[in-house]
Amino acid sequence: TSILGGTAFADVKLPAVINVSLGSSFGAHDGTSALEKGLSRLAQGSGRVIVVAAGNDGSLYGGDIGDYPEPFGIHAEMSVPIDAEVRVPLLTPNVPVDSLTGAVYVWIADAQGLGIGFDNGRGARTVLIDSGKAGAESSSAWNDADDYDVVVLNGTDAGQDISVPQGSAVVAIVGAWKPGRVFDLILSGKGLSQSASPRVWVQSTSQLGPAFTGTGVLVPRARSGGTVGIPASAPDLIAVGATTNRVSWTDFTGASVAIDRRTVGDLSFFSSAGPNAHGAMKPDVTAPGEFLVAGMSSRADPRTSLTGNSQFSSTGPCEDSETYCLVVDDEHAVSSGTSMSAPIVTGAVALLLSRDPDLTLEGARALLRGGATRVGGETAYGSWVGAGALDIVGSLLAQDLAASSEEVAPDAQRTRVSLASTFARPGESLEGFVLLRDADELPAGGFDARRLELDVTGGTGTVEDVNAGVARFHVTAGAKSGGKTLSVRVLFDGEELVRESIPIGVDPPTARFGFDAVGGSCAVASTGAPLRGGVFGWLVAFAALGWFRRKKLA
Repeated sequence: TSILGGTAFADVKLPAVINVSLGSSFGAHDGTSALEKGLSRLAQGSGRVIVVAAGNDGSLYGGDIGDYPEPFGIHAEMSVPIDAEVRVPLLTPNVPVDSLTGAVYVWIADAQGLGIGFDNGRGARTVLIDSGKAGAESSSAWNDADDYDVVVLNGTDAGQDISVPQGSAVVAIVGAWKPGRVFDLILSGKGLSQSASPRVWVQSTSQLGPAFTGTGVLVPRARSGGTVGIPASAPDLIAVGATTNRVSWTDFTGASVAIDRRTVGDLSFFSSAGPNAHGAMKPDVTAPGEFLVAGMSSRADPRTSLTGNSQFSSTGPCEDSETYCLVVDDEHAVSSGTSMSAPIVTGAVALLLSRDPDLTLEGARALLRGGATRVGGETAYGSWVGAGALDIVGSLLAQDLAASSEEVAPDAQRTRVSLASTFARPGESLEGFVLLRDADELPAGGFDARRLELDVTGGTGTVEDVNAGVARFHVTAGAKSGGKTLSVRVLFDGEELVRESIPIGVDPPTARFGFDAVGGSCAVASTGAPLRGGVFGWLVAFAALGWFRRKKLA
């Protein structure tokens, strides 16, 4: 415990809110990782809140990459038919170096019953690893000129320092290879009684990661939805996305820097989107996180740093590549990332706790949602922004409304619905919120919750709880309803207040593109990558890799 004047905080029972600006794409994205469980336990009880950065992996990339279809990103979802194989290309960066050294970690969720394999793209492949088994292979066994190892853990940890639950699988590729290589994950539905819909996340590190290459290892037909990081995907933590804070500034030389194609208040293109793997809304809210001026350590100053890897070394927005235009002065610099937006929400929660020390995490989250405003930009769906943009005045008003006996009716022109995803899966629950606002777009509430009803077409759903400024509900699309539409109408006193509709599909690629077959080799090209701000590079590693090198896949 921390000590204040010789007394532990736990002893004086002070409320506390903690900011966690770190994360990873490696995991099931459902709150079951050890880190998510541990943080969730810390956040239980009154006066205890944890706020987490949602992640910076929401970007999708375009470009001519052989025969592989756009868009490209770190997350994809697919359908594996019975007794069929589906290949997931891993597109490694094509950068001007002789060799790339690092690791690619792939987490496959909803992989029940699937066989998992690997193809080196040059005519060699592993045998399939069935559920509950593990194995490995080395490139030397295939006479591959590059030097790397492949590890597969299919629903088992095989005695390693990593937890891989049944129904999930992990593939690790560690070593060095020439830029632009394409590897294939093989997902086999042999023996399945019904088709599977696995989800894949890719985390690349060292020279293979985005910090070195600008994009990292990508997969085709990627989705922004579902990219919210870990631990932000935990339902019992508050996750924060990012919006644009400024579009111009003056650097340390006195030169003006202007950013094109950005608007203050719009959703940041890199901000990771939800929902989590169980359809829960993520992120919960957004806050300014792109082009924020903040304190800079002397050791992070790229003008004097001896390490050469300062996050402020980027010359992306600079007209003059010789100038570190992110540096504002000797003590401040411009940074971007959800690692910057999360602390702003943390400060807002601290203010709410100062007014109500017994506030719980769920209570604080309800107030953040109850006061949130609309986010600008063409892609500001609920899965990107949660309830919307942080408005601390709105949250304070929601807190006052919740503590009063006042009744404020919602206005149909100002109230809106936010759904956790842009599509629904048959039979799977999806979280949604009604952002209750009056005619002045201030929080509404204080009325009998029974006056608010949900009318669902294409599925079922009910309102579960109503707070000042926000009501939560879950909807479930009907069985065998793929290809139809799920419509949600919210009624107040029997009259329509607001409505929202989303398509129902088995998996996004099939719903959006239909079926086709692609192949070939490629070299990665992209339209660029987001600036990575804050501490958002929590890397995972496999222990005792040598154990796998001594065993063959079987």
